[in-house]
Amino acid sequence: MKKTALAILILLLGCSAATGGDIKFSTLAEGDNAPGITGRLNESITDPISFENFWNDTYRGMDPIPDIPKVDFAKDMVIAVSPGRMITGGYDAEIVRVQDKQAKLDVTILLTRPSGVVTEALTQPHHIIKLKKSGVPIVYKWVER
Repeated sequence: MKKTALAILILLLGCSAATGGDIKFSTLAEGDNAPGITGRLNESITDPISFENFWNDTYRGMDPIPDIPKVDFAKDMVIAVSPGRMITGGYDAEIVRVQDKQAKLDVTILLTRPSGVVTEALTQPHHIIKLKKSGVPIVYKWVER
């Protein structure tokens, strides 16, 4: 399903001119349960202390808090996104593309809204990734499906 969503997103974005191309990334965490997330989140983290604080804040209230993933901040950075707290289930937030474009990083996030019957529960859809460290500004582009 996620590969299909990515293919659709790439078609929707068309032939946008990328100067440096796609940047590879790996997922550190994703899901819909992160009690510390209350509002929209577009965050980049470049040092271990900030990451530890972010992780503990994001998962506060969970018992146990998930283990903090290992990140070598000498080479890598972390990007975290969320649309915020939702009042039902069925939402998904997924970083589908990171591109190097003329002295900036474009991060494209696919927000999937629920369709049909959903749970009546507070959820916090989120996606946290690791990628090579960059000192350029980051532009977050939310696309809805």
